[in-house]
Amino acid sequence: MQLSGLGDRWEASIRATHNRGMETFVPPTREQGMQLEQLVRELRDVAEGHGDLEAAREDAATLDLELVELDRHLLLQDQSPRGWGKALFRRGESRGLVVEVPHPGSDYRTPELGLRIFEESQADVYLLAGANRYNRAEPSLEQPDRRLSDAAHSAATFFHAAHCGFVEPRDRVLQVHGFGSREGDPSVVISDGCDDGFDPPALTGLAGKLAEAEVPALIADFESPLGKRLGGKTNLQAQNRDATFLHMEVGEAARRELNPQLVRAVAEWAGEEFSSCPANQG
Repeated sequence: MQLSGLGDRWEASIRATHNRGMETFVPPTREQGMQLEQLVRELRDVAEGHGDLEAAREDAATLDLELVELDRHLLLQDQSPRGWGKALFRRGESRGLVVEVPHPGSDYRTPELGLRIFEESQADVYLLAGANRYNRAEPSLEQPDRRLSDAAHSAATFFHAAHCGFVEPRDRVLQVHGFGSREGDPSVVISDGCDDGFDPPALTGLAGKLAEAEVPALIADFESPLGKRLGGKTNLQAQNRDATFLHMEVGEAARRELNPQLVRAVAEWAGEEFSSCPANQG
């Protein structure tokens, strides 16, 4: 399957059917969320070569989800107009990298940018939310100042259930967002979503690769206006501290151009992170 262009097509479809204010997103029930967590765990096992594909296909069907088997990928997607989203699994040895895109439609071109990062870095999983963050008016149960349909701030989503299901303790999770940049702003703002005064090696390593690629980047300090606004401190997935979580905000020009230097820098970082992981040594 040729991945190039799919992210843009998926985003266009979301804009047409689950855009801001359309009130079309249907949150999964608690039971469905638990089933989703189990299903995506099964699929990650299948993708890594030690799972039961047919059992996973049956479990997907009970949730009215379609499982598409491809040469190098497995694609899980909704068959109903609920705005749940998609999960794409790369088949082969795990690299311990997950790429997530929670705000299609509102963060323009992040689905395509995230997909290119997924492909070039040979990440294990690509997760895409299925609705605009402002699709529903109701507040998030976890964060009342956010929306029920905001995948980065609401647990009542396919996106959050999938994240909880397939993310493993050794993983690096790279979540791709977009921001409205102003003159003088960096192209990229990154953080670990945690205002604790400590920048983990994965974060500083990514900052170093961006610097080498001459992509203007900033590690959020949670003190400056930009750092406070883009640090991802309230991100729901960042609160899962079993894995290393990285929050990446990308400015408009870099998203519009699908900045190849940015994609390449992330891929190089991912390669070094993979080779330095204890599970992949010896």
